[in-house]
Amino acid sequence: MNRPAALFFAVVILLAATHRLPAPIQEIPESPTLIQKHSPEPKLVRSRQASDSSSDPVRRFDGAWSGSRTTNGAHHTDVVQNLLKIRGGDRTASITSTVTQTLVPGQVWGNVPEAYQTTSPIVLKYVYSSNDLRVDGSNLRIRWPAVPLADWSPKTIPAAVIQPIATGRASMSVYTLHGNELTREFDSNGGVTYKRAK
Repeated sequence: MNRPAALFFAVVILLAATHRLPAPIQEIPESPTLIQKHSPEPKLVRSRQASDSSSDPVRRFDGAWSGSRTTNGAHHTDVVQNLLKIRGGDRTASITSTVTQTLVPGQVWGNVPEAYQTTSPIVLKYVYSSNDLRVDGSNLRIRWPAVPLADWSPKTIPAAVIQPIATGRASMSVYTLHGNELTREFDSNGGVTYKRAK
């Protein structure tokens, strides 16, 4: 065997006998899903929100509240149903107020054309929203702007007749929190008590 051939076989045998080294270890980042499952971050977020709610007094009034009131007059009966929503996080409130007015027998509406003077009941719907919220102790003051009538029935009364006489007035409402109830104070009709809506 000549010398170059012997050298070639020696190199081949040497290479075949060496063990392969393992691949270098690489850091593989966890997927976002695994991080969310195993991270304590959601608990930290919850505790931060809890501290925010205790530091912002408007948050005590958060939620949806429903309340109603019936007023019997000599001329007509009013039934008012309100759904009040308070969002302390963005410091806004809205209220949807549905007013059903029913004539007392023998009475007529005096502020509408004759064709509509005996129409009864009339249902008026108002939707107010406000970002003027102020807390004073256990009281929440909300300034409501004047709003146009959102809807009404019966539709046999034209908009041109009903809109001018049924615009919602601007007002200031004061609500007092008593546990799970909210009372509208300083109401000429004796106040409305709201319960948390389910």
